[in-house]
Amino acid sequence: MRQYFTVDDVVRLKEAIIRELKTLAVKKGIVASENDAIVRELLPSDLGLNSWAKDLSGGTANQYNDAVSTTLSDKKIIAIYGLRLLGSSSNVDNIKFLRGDGATKDIWDANGIKVKEDKTTITEDDRVIRYENSETVKIQYYITATGTEEIQLLGFVVEPKGETISF
Repeated sequence: MRQYFTVDDVVRLKEAIIRELKTLAVKKGIVASENDAIVRELLPSDLGLNSWAKDLSGGTANQYNDAVSTTLSDKKIIAIYGLRLLGSSSNVDNIKFLRGDGATKDIWDANGIKVKEDKTTITEDDRVIRYENSETVKIQYYITATGTEEIQLLGFVVEPKGETISF
């Protein structure tokens, strides 16, 4: 993951993700046209979570521990492009994104969020993680010690207008 982006880099990446999500939503039949699609920021509830805080006190240090396991609605596609540390510290070294069958989509180094002043890291555009409609989302944290982790996954969700946001 690239540690330093200009504001323009981040804007271009976000705009590209939004365009791609709208196009994919039409292609997958989630919406009839791009005008029928809403793209919004990823929420914890999109991943079956109540908040970004994840209690891993019952986990095992120095190995991967389950953080997210949920199946997307058939009306949603998500794209994850970065991480933000919400707490003051973290014991997460890596974040593994898996498919429902257990195959690894990618592994991100989470150490950058511990040292950067804004505690945020953004991925390259070719490493954006996508989960499509009805796909199982599995995310694991490699932790060096147990406890509660507060890492926000930065991303977008595309869905039909009225699904979550009404107009």
